[in-house]
Amino acid sequence: MNKKRLLIIACTLLVLIKAGIGITWFIKTHCDTSVVARIQTVKHDEENAAKTKKISNYDVLANRNIKKIHGKHKFKEAEKIKFDARKVERVFDTYIKNQTVHFKLVKKVPLYDQNKRRVNDNNYWKMLKCFTRKVHTNVTELTLFKIDGHYYIFTQINQWILDPSELYEYSPQSDNLKKLCELDNKDVVNINR
Repeated sequence: MNKKRLLIIACTLLVLIKAGIGITWFIKTHCDTSVVARIQTVKHDEENAAKTKKISNYDVLANRNIKKIHGKHKFKEAEKIKFDARKVERVFDTYIKNQTVHFKLVKKVPLYDQNKRRVNDNNYWKMLKCFTRKVHTNVTELTLFKIDGHYYIFTQINQWILDPSELYEYSPQSDNLKKLCELDNKDVVNINR
């Protein structure tokens, strides 16, 4: 009888420990609402691109969600390098291997920021090489950002009628690319820490 009781107690403790670990994991991955970046976006609308677009501000949270900022927030202007569809085709080659889309960096071109000044920061090319190794989607446009020594890459993904995009943060020290969030029908035009 004692062995049976000990077995029941041991199984109950094991279930409680596993439940505690699961709850902790869930809270860390889904409930972490600390802000990792702030972004300014405009609605992506190719048909009305010439019209003035309303800028919306969002907090990017650690759990890969975004939350609209309703109050005033002053944004510094981040350095921004835009790769439109033609530039993406000149710089990258796309191929499929094992039913997965891959990118290969085929040509380095001079990089110019939003003020038409040439940028000679090698970390942008390191970030693009890391991007080609880790991201396996069909990208149509890229925008690179740098603010206060932090690097970001915003990608527009080609998925027919959908308009998804992704935002990543790059760490030059560890050569690591971390996905921050997914956005639908939005273009990131500025980013802050």
